[in-house]
Amino acid sequence: MNTTSMSDKQIVKGFNDLENQLTEEERLNNDASLLMFWFLSIVEERCKSLGWTRAKLAQEIGTSPSYITQLFRGDKLVNMLTLAKMQRALGIGFEISATMAGDARSKEFSLKHRENSTDNHNNPGKPSRAQKTTHSI
Repeated sequence: MNTTSMSDKQIVKGFNDLENQLTEEERLNNDASLLMFWFLSIVEERCKSLGWTRAKLAQEIGTSPSYITQLFRGDKLVNMLTLAKMQRALGIGFEISATMAGDARSKEFSLKHRENSTDNHNNPGKPSRAQKTTHSI
C-alpha cells in the first residue's frame, strides 16, 4: 500500500498498531534513539554552520571519528558527557523542557540551543540567540 493514498488517520493507526506490537524495552530504546537524534540534529546543524566535518568534531571533543560515525548512524547511544563536550566545543547550550499531553504515552519534548556569540564584546560567551525545536513522541 502507498502512503500517498492513505489518510492521515490511516497512517497514524498503522504506526499505533506497530507500536502496540513492541515490548516495553523496545519502546524505551526507540524513545532513547529519538532523543539522541534530536540532539545530534542540532549538533550536525551547528557543525555545518561552522564548516566542520564529523572528523573535526571528533578531534575537538577528544574522541575517534569512528565513534562519531557510530553515533550518527544510531549504532551507539550518545551519553551526557559526550553531549556536554559537543555543547562546549560547538559554543552552544542545550535547554530541555518536557510537557505531558493527554495520556502517559504522549510526550512533547522541546530542545532549545543557544549559539554563543563570538562578537559580543561586553559579555563574551553569553548566549546571543536561541533556536527552538519541538518534537512529539
